[in-house]
Amino acid sequence: FAQPFDARKAAFSGEPIPLAENVHHFFGPGHAAFSVSQAGVIAYQAAETPVRLVWIDRRGRELGVLGQPAVVDFVRISPSGDRIAVDIDDSRYGTSDLWVFEAASGASTRLTSGQIDENAPVWTPDGTRLLFRTDDHGPPDIAQMVVGSPGSERPFLVQPGVQQPEDISPDGRLL
Repeated sequence: FAQPFDARKAAFSGEPIPLAENVHHFFGPGHAAFSVSQAGVIAYQAAETPVRLVWIDRRGRELGVLGQPAVVDFVRISPSGDRIAVDIDDSRYGTSDLWVFEAASGASTRLTSGQIDENAPVWTPDGTRLLFRTDDHGPPDIAQMVVGSPGSERPFLVQPGVQQPEDISPDGRLL
């Protein structure tokens, strides 16, 4: 939106005018991804659009759907192949939460919720835990949780800078 503003009076006037829709934002710190030049040109990052999580066979035929359309990132299949961990954007806060889907039934479980960004889930080799990126204490660190055990989240790797799990070696020794 744009609205006339009088800097001397520190006051808006007139009605707001919509300029763009679907602008990417992060609710927590009140950040939106746009910039305005001195010449009045606006550049912005569009918010991601919802997608469907779909099982397909090797020929491209749809076998099933997991959940409702959502903005989804970091899809990870468990070592046993029976569960899928994803992070799904929560548009209320502009953050991501972790979910697990059962491959056979499509049943879903939301593992995290709230105004903290939790994303990039990675299964441990035994399929009992997830390592993931969390903004819980400032710059992202890596936390872990026991899947199916609410409240089991705890720090795993806390260091300066941004930490994010990408994968774990099959023997679980290397991250």
